[in-house]
Amino acid sequence: MPNTPISYQQYKKKHSAWTRHFRNFRDWLTLLIFNFLFQFLSISSAQTLGKMLGRFAYRVLKKEKGIVLQNLRFAYPHQTEKKLEQWTKDCFLHYGQFLFEFALLEQIKNNLQTYVTIKNGEILKNAYMQNQGVILLSLHLGNWEYLCPYLTSQNLPFYFITKNYANTGLNQLIRDKRERMGAKIVLRDHEDTRDQIYQCIAQKEILYILIDQDTRVASKYVPFFNIPAKTPLFAALLALKTGVPVVSTICTREENGTFCIEFFEVGHFASEVSREKPTQQEIFDVTYSFNQHLEQLIAKAPAQWAWFHRRWKSRPNSEELKMMKDHLSQQQ
Repeated sequence: MPNTPISYQQYKKKHSAWTRHFRNFRDWLTLLIFNFLFQFLSISSAQTLGKMLGRFAYRVLKKEKGIVLQNLRFAYPHQTEKKLEQWTKDCFLHYGQFLFEFALLEQIKNNLQTYVTIKNGEILKNAYMQNQGVILLSLHLGNWEYLCPYLTSQNLPFYFITKNYANTGLNQLIRDKRERMGAKIVLRDHEDTRDQIYQCIAQKEILYILIDQDTRVASKYVPFFNIPAKTPLFAALLALKTGVPVVSTICTREENGTFCIEFFEVGHFASEVSREKPTQQEIFDVTYSFNQHLEQLIAKAPAQWAWFHRRWKSRPNSEELKMMKDHLSQQQ
């Protein structure tokens, strides 16, 4: 593990508290305008504009660029600086397009076969046919939003766990769009989140969950790219308690502007001790295996992951670090 802890202090933005409402209104209005104007664009035109936005952002957003490059250096310490800088630029280009594509999800839904190809789709369908429910793991890579119209097109019922944004206007816009794509929304860290999740499994449906970020939910420090990372535990806990099949998926951008959705078998993880109360070691081991799997998925398209996110912002104290090392030493 790296000797120097990752610090984002130099990239911290300084906003006065009184500007929060203005910034919330700005973000909501920007997305609202994008959603309206882009309905008159073709997908290819939107992608072209998205690349232009990405190039502009790469040049002017110095702090975000610094975060991306720093994260890449820690995650891929043996990669050349030239390659890391190219991935940084490609990351900006990708997310510039992503922003515009999100506004055009309805067009994508209506032209899914033109813009999206599927690999190993039988993995998810076979898991669903076991009639137990499915935990579908994913991450902020490529265009994860395209999973919603695809699942709907296959008549696969699913719940989508998503962040509950503090900006209520922005939160409602994003939620409405996802619901139009067929998703049943579960707001993360909400009073009835757990009940909705267990309802999804009880109804033998698919739980679509992204677990690759530092969030304000029950977490444990687990290595991610060999760096201690605050990692959500609920996916592992649910897999251990229910024994339902776990499948993963990514939706990566192709060079011609289309996308490829690919599915992977992750496994079954029923607790060997007690489904009612899995051991802390079991929870750690499964969470660690999920993180290792996500690393492999990111390696398929490293420039398309959300390196802007301060993934290693939370740092373990001495007790938490010791606990992580103890769990690692006890792995079989």
